[in-house]
Amino acid sequence: MFKHIASNWSRILLQILVMLLLTPILVGKLGNDGYGIWTTVIAATLILEQLALGVPLASVRHISEAITAKDTALANRMIATGYGVTIALGLVGLVLGAVLFVPFERGLVESETWQDTPAKLLDGARLAYIITAVRVAAGLALRFPNAVFDAHRDFVTSNAIQIGGILFRVLAVLGVLYTSPSLEGIAWVFVVEAIGVFLAFRFFIHRRFPGIRFGLADFDRGSVRAILSFGILGAVLNIGTMIAYQFDGLVIARMLGPEFVTDFEMGNKFFLQLAALMYGVGAVVMPEATRLRGEGDERALEHVYLKWSKVSFSVVLPICLYLTVLGPGFLMAWLGDSYRDSMGVVTRILAPSFAVALPVRAVALPILLGTSEPGRPAAVYLVLAFGNLALSILLVSLGYGLVGVALGTAIPQIIFAAYLLIVTSLQLSTSVLGWLRYVALRALLGAVPCAALLLWFEHGLEVEGFGQLVGAGVAMLAMFAVVWTLFVYRSDPFIDVRAELAEKFGRRGA
Repeated sequence: MFKHIASNWSRILLQILVMLLLTPILVGKLGNDGYGIWTTVIAATLILEQLALGVPLASVRHISEAITAKDTALANRMIATGYGVTIALGLVGLVLGAVLFVPFERGLVESETWQDTPAKLLDGARLAYIITAVRVAAGLALRFPNAVFDAHRDFVTSNAIQIGGILFRVLAVLGVLYTSPSLEGIAWVFVVEAIGVFLAFRFFIHRRFPGIRFGLADFDRGSVRAILSFGILGAVLNIGTMIAYQFDGLVIARMLGPEFVTDFEMGNKFFLQLAALMYGVGAVVMPEATRLRGEGDERALEHVYLKWSKVSFSVVLPICLYLTVLGPGFLMAWLGDSYRDSMGVVTRILAPSFAVALPVRAVALPILLGTSEPGRPAAVYLVLAFGNLALSILLVSLGYGLVGVALGTAIPQIIFAAYLLIVTSLQLSTSVLGWLRYVALRALLGAVPCAALLLWFEHGLEVEGFGQLVGAGVAMLAMFAVVWTLFVYRSDPFIDVRAELAEKFGRRGA
């Protein structure tokens, strides 16, 4: 599993690097208003992605089951059926995108909070919405081939293709920004990337998986219900994620104005990338959980749950710790004159909640999706997502501004993480206290000296500037590596880093 997860992480780390490179340039070339409008366009069209109804996710599960059973004919039927359903849903998405243009125009573009926005930006917002809506609707089918690679657990090839798309996007966006910066130009770049990645997936499917066919020839009406019944659960989770994390931008754009969208987006920027890093774990865990449950290996499934929960927490914790202490300073050095204090406040509020929520969701939720019918957790998540939205609106209306939106995001996701931990532990007959003792206890104790070092950098040395802040992060990671090797993972039943290093260097010495 580590090879597959490392492959996912390599792609996501590249995305983070791209984000670090492009964001200041985007803000500089488009301005705070322009960047805020681009973020709003993305948020306004996200609802179209939910029309996929979790079909790709459901297809991964069904195709994985067919592959485990060595039934190629069934796998081809599930692929064709899932692909056909996503094409149909994409056509519905085109219609819905046209309908939603009206509230986008009247509720945002023509609103009082946007009245001082230059007319050129408003025209660009309209064009960018139309292009992005068509791309997102078509993307329901264009992204489906990735499900075939996930089901086969061929994440290396899949990520190589997507990395190619990312590199193209970077070069093309830079070309647009330095020649004729516009919202519609950036939107067209994403269209070309989506088509190129789809064609690459189609090309490699037939070469990587003998006997697998990608098309509509094996479409099976009888399988539609099986895919949609599970897919609706995936759709509920996706809708919950959209409401919880993406509708914040719409709330801010409507109640505070587009420039404040940029402030919140910058304060939240690293957590979205960190969430993607954790979803890279979940993408591997779900088909693996399906395989282990199909083989009846419950003990190995419990080991996957514990081992990768601890690994995920060990990845998230130092990053969120750094962002809690030095995040505002890093944002200031990164964004320069575009930085505003409200960005740093958002970062400090969100960091602890993501440190708690992401490791649980990264592993526990994929296990539920791969081994059971997670209807109740999906419903709870959707309720909490609406609670997030309602709480954010309430706090903004009470005058808390971006702080209110951040609190509205942080509180519900901590509650859902606690609920998810309990449900998954019961599903696998694992003690919640045992999970906390194995995953969190040593890690939290090990984080104490790392936190002390960061506080010394902030208040003792008063580090500032990009170089000093990066150096502080490197020093913290060095201490983290030592503490995790000598203490957190010492005598670990699944990953004893110290023993493995001693054995490896002992062999080299011999």
